[in-house]
Amino acid sequence: MDAANARGSRVLFFGRHCRLSAVPLRALIDAGANLVGVVVPAPPRPGPHATPIRRREPRRGPKLPLAGKAHGPALDSLAAEVAAPMFEVTDLRATATRHALAETAPDVIAVSCFPLWIPPEVRSLATRGAVNVHPSLLPRHRGPDPLFWVYRCGDTHTGVTVHLLTDRLDAGDIVAQRTIPVEPGLPGDVLEARCAEVGADLLVQVVAQAAIGALRPRPQPTTGASYEGWPEDDDLKIDPEWTCTRAWHFARGILPLGYQPWFTDGRRTFIISHVTGVRPGIFVGELVQRGPRGAAIQLADGVLDAEITEGGNDR
Repeated sequence: MDAANARGSRVLFFGRHCRLSAVPLRALIDAGANLVGVVVPAPPRPGPHATPIRRREPRRGPKLPLAGKAHGPALDSLAAEVAAPMFEVTDLRATATRHALAETAPDVIAVSCFPLWIPPEVRSLATRGAVNVHPSLLPRHRGPDPLFWVYRCGDTHTGVTVHLLTDRLDAGDIVAQRTIPVEPGLPGDVLEARCAEVGADLLVQVVAQAAIGALRPRPQPTTGASYEGWPEDDDLKIDPEWTCTRAWHFARGILPLGYQPWFTDGRRTFIISHVTGVRPGIFVGELVQRGPRGAAIQLADGVLDAEITEGGNDR
């Protein structure tokens, strides 16, 4: 499908200030899509009576931190390039919200990394379809943070799926999908960057297909589905029975995503802030051996070298 078909399509974009939103939005603009608005969650404001939606003109500003140490343009700056209005929302079900978004008259609603459920009265505003970019190979890892669960589950590959929005989160028919390898020790921010680029490419293609009525949705497979919520504290724990390479891969993955893995000796909790290496086949005779360059953490088949801090009594 020629991405040129995306040119002129009226796109209402839903996202937040992160790489997984900014990169697809950048691609849509570069492909010539007619960006009619950018919808983001409203920042918290004091007071009991929050406005369900607020329209404002985008402001050019400094680059914002995205995941890990990466930086990129704020959604404001991207919207400002094409003079598209910004909408800050607190309640997508409100009549005022629907009326305000209806004025944008979108052909396509495109969603990437937007944290709120989008109700049918908003989805139906798009005459050509409403789609979401999800960074996993659906139906595996439905939920708000699939990249974390790729590392927790030790997946050797993942991917990006563009699917139709429905009442069930991340369960709509698939319109595009591509696999991405997950090499041992791949940092989580690098994987996120790959997903953002692949998602951007797929989204431009999908918008081009939607513009000419050429979407070919297919149901998600009925097997292999999983849903995981936000990680809880126990999900960050490294078990001493793990292999050292599993622990190394997990820590290398989730640390750049903003999570801190931890482990315990039964009395104290230790928080890992950085991993420096892995030594299979080495046994130091104790769970934690401290040294001038960090700590050696004994695991089932070897040692994980890391920088750690003691987090107090066992959790």
